Amino acid sequence: MMSGSSSDREFTQDHYYAIKQFNRGHVSEYLDFFIGEKSVLYGIVSNASGRIDEKIQYFQEVCDEFGRGFIVYDHGLENESSYRFVAAESPEDAVATKQLFENESRDVRGEALGYPECCYTDFMDRGNADASLPSILDEFETYPFYTNQLQRFNHGRALVSHFPCSYDCEGTIEIGKRRLELLAEYDPERATDLVQHMSSFIISVHGRDTFAASEYERDGNTVTYESMEPVWFGETDEELNNLLNSTNTVYVEDANTVHVGDETLSGDDVAVLSFEIPAGADLPEQVTDPRIDA
Repeated sequence: MMSGSSSDREFTQDHYYAIKQFNRGHVSEYLDFFIGEKSVLYGIVSNASGRIDEKIQYFQEVCDEFGRGFIVYDHGLENESSYRFVAAESPEDAVATKQLFENESRDVRGEALGYPECCYTDFMDRGNADASLPSILDEFETYPFYTNQLQRFNHGRALVSHFPCSYDCEGTIEIGKRRLELLAEYDPERATDLVQHMSSFIISVHGRDTFAASEYERDGNTVTYESMEPVWFGETDEELNNLLNSTNTVYVEDANTVHVGDETLSGDDVAVLSFEIPAGADLPEQVTDPRIDA
């Protein structure tokens, strides 16, 4: 399945461990790069743990073994805490990719990264996707969990790294399915954790915080949950946290309005949505299905 001259090389658990050290949150995307269909990687590697040189060395060794190109640059990005990088199918491709990302527009970058055309075109039209989250929601809907990238900052619990044009985007769903299959082969525990947490009920208030409940039940527009947990890095909005956890039942009027006890969260900065394992979906056999009682 891997392209390039190293297509017959076996990708082992040791290789998986090495790329997981580089960035645990994007490990399914990295698997897609080495043994799937993705041809280009672009991102930031953090020095939060103080082991950045070791992380880079691990990833470099795997790239070298599989004939991939890997370039780390912009050293000292964000107060010297992280570096930018590109990886491609060959060293020559990596040089060309770095130049492309330095000079070309976001739509060209999106195409190079293998994002669905509908998604990177929509991103260009909408601008900042985080700020515009409510703009892609019409009604309070439940979407396939594969597209849930709202928990990407919650221990990297996401299967896609791009902003989908909609949460039922078929192209994005296919990417999510493929990466879950790859991840389940090498790390069933991690794959199971993603499925359980990405199948969640979410309330996001832009500029404040985003909360998710991985255990919830929906009955029409009434949602009952065990608890709501913040999913973003940084300081938690305690006022919002206390409000959402003062009850275990909310009524969702629409995608931008939710009634929590005696209070109402409403407006263009509010987004309410849920994700689930689609009916009839076949999860990888290595994944523990949360729909089945233990």
